[in-house]
Amino acid sequence: MANQEDYLDRVWIKVINLDPNGNWVEECLSQSQNAVFEAVGAALQRIVLRKPSFEHLGRVFRFVRYRACSAAFRALEGPGLKLGKIRGLHQQLAASRDPKARKTLSEGAYITALWEVIAPANRTATITNLVRDIEPDAAFGDVPESVQQLLRQQVKATDIDLVARWHRYDAIFNLLQLMEEEGFKRITEIPGLHEILLGLEPSGKEARAGSWPFLRKIS
Repeated sequence: MANQEDYLDRVWIKVINLDPNGNWVEECLSQSQNAVFEAVGAALQRIVLRKPSFEHLGRVFRFVRYRACSAAFRALEGPGLKLGKIRGLHQQLAASRDPKARKTLSEGAYITALWEVIAPANRTATITNLVRDIEPDAAFGDVPESVQQLLRQQVKATDIDLVARWHRYDAIFNLLQLMEEEGFKRITEIPGLHEILLGLEPSGKEARAGSWPFLRKIS
């Protein structure tokens, strides 16, 4: 039987923790050609032109990916899955990049909820607002300083927010794909994952300062 703790360990290492050298950039640029990510590629190119630290970028987008994964787990409880089956959810998410296809999906309510996470309509859900109240000794306490460092390098917050849209999609897609690969079959096998995700951050620091870059890998 699939193990929740082993799965969440892999979620951190394979999905949330980014390569500190920025190897995700090429993949983002490639996928940004899809219409749903219009403007993401240009935003990323503007960021890269500023020659920012990929470690600062990694901290910020690691935080973004964690929140996306947590929200995707939470959405499994509400609205939940109509059929209750895990198989093929990542494929449904990929298909839903065409908004017209969302109405034909068997788990349309769940996929729609995911897109509300990926591309929030709430204008207050910006990176500067999200990190404003994070204390230095709290989980992701080093992220606000990384945001400020990027802004000092004249990286625009609006560009960070645009690229964050792709990171949320990519994280959730890989989260769902890994869930199937790990052998989970039904939603009843994975209750409350959002409640234990942070506690299984593999450095043992629960995502506090110094928890990333954390280079343990899974072969």
